[in-house]
Amino acid sequence: MAIGIPETLTAETSGKYIISIRLRPDGYSFSGYDQQSERGSFFCSDIPFVPGKPFFDSFKESVFANDCLTYPYKEVRFVFTTLQYTLTPDVFFDKEKGSVLHQFNYAETAGRILDNPLPENKSHLLFDIDEELYEFCCRSFFKPQFIHYAAPLLEFWKRQSEHLLYRQMYVQLDDQHLLISCFNRGKLLFSNSFPVARSQSIPYYILYVWKQLDLDALRDNLWLSGELRTDNLRVEQLRKFVYHVNPIEIPSEAYLMGGDVISAPLDLIALFLCES
Repeated sequence: MAIGIPETLTAETSGKYIISIRLRPDGYSFSGYDQQSERGSFFCSDIPFVPGKPFFDSFKESVFANDCLTYPYKEVRFVFTTLQYTLTPDVFFDKEKGSVLHQFNYAETAGRILDNPLPENKSHLLFDIDEELYEFCCRSFFKPQFIHYAAPLLEFWKRQSEHLLYRQMYVQLDDQHLLISCFNRGKLLFSNSFPVARSQSIPYYILYVWKQLDLDALRDNLWLSGELRTDNLRVEQLRKFVYHVNPIEIPSEAYLMGGDVISAPLDLIALFLCES
């Protein structure tokens, strides 16, 4: 499938662009913006894969079929929407032992364990990806960065919660992955992800974490993003138990990036905004 890109993006102009390739189980998105442009250059294209075909084979074919993927960009970032990640505070993080810690938390890991520093949260996020995919990306792209989708969200939510009273629970639903993170005025209280193949289990996970953290149903806030942002039925279900339930609004400064930002996942928007 051919990738839709703006006319301004060519092999000659690509050196001004920062690109994100967001991998998910059934395909990927290709997005980016011209860092030298004042506004309006952000674009986001979605590429679905044929169901049942191995992910690596589909992605490799797509790379070979689209010249725009291998233009000489200023930066290339791969964003992974995987369930498995480990958070470690800076004071306890040991680069040599990080892989051992992540493998201790999960019985099975994909092969390559990577580290995302989270300076806002003073911690590190460890996650694993397929070794063959990792090596292919390193061969096919110039100095790619590998980022777990929770990393920019945790940095973004931390900034937001610093200026809010009471405790905040942020929930992102995407690709049957439910990410729940809680903050108290910038301090991370909890973060974990859950598989939710059945939509009926979504309120259960949210309210279970709410109860475990002893959050206040009248004062604390629940913020929804991703597929939950426009799920009115789920919002009404949650409002039976939590008074302040609201969709996360896209920050106003994000709209200056371009019209496609409306359809982009929040983690990609957060990735770009956290640079500023």
